[in-house]
Amino acid sequence: MPAKLLTLGLALLSLSLSLANAFEQGTIAPPLITSVRKDLGNNEIWHIGGAVSVPGAEVILYLQSENGNALSFNLKADSNGEWFYKHDSFLKEGSYKSWAQLKVGKEFSLPSPEVSFKVVHTALSIGAFRISYSTIYLASAAILLFALTILSIFGFYHYRKDRREKAGV
Repeated sequence: MPAKLLTLGLALLSLSLSLANAFEQGTIAPPLITSVRKDLGNNEIWHIGGAVSVPGAEVILYLQSENGNALSFNLKADSNGEWFYKHDSFLKEGSYKSWAQLKVGKEFSLPSPEVSFKVVHTALSIGAFRISYSTIYLASAAILLFALTILSIFGFYHYRKDRREKAGV
């Protein structure tokens, strides 16, 4: 939690410095992207967040896949100047990049620096049902532990049975 606050504090400091610079130049400071995962499974929902210099302003978020297809999403920054986007479906495997732009009235900021991330394939996918590698590993470990337990009980039972038979002979 303190690391998150420090990151947010540094981001807001950077944002305020760029805002001061933007006012000097007569332009709007671009949005700052503060949270995005670099590696994502295709069974996870993509989300991204950041901060802007003008609270309540409109943020235009862009998402581009490696084949060049691009999508844009219109968001609204909250009263603290923070914004967040959660995609409504899973992304296909591949490399992506994303960036944002601030819109205040009819004026647009320069685009923010691009952030790149990858969506990697999960182990098993049948329709909307997806199983990750970690789930397969965990299930395999549980099955193996169960089999070892049964085998141990079986071995102990026969060991005791053989000892009783030898003692009775």
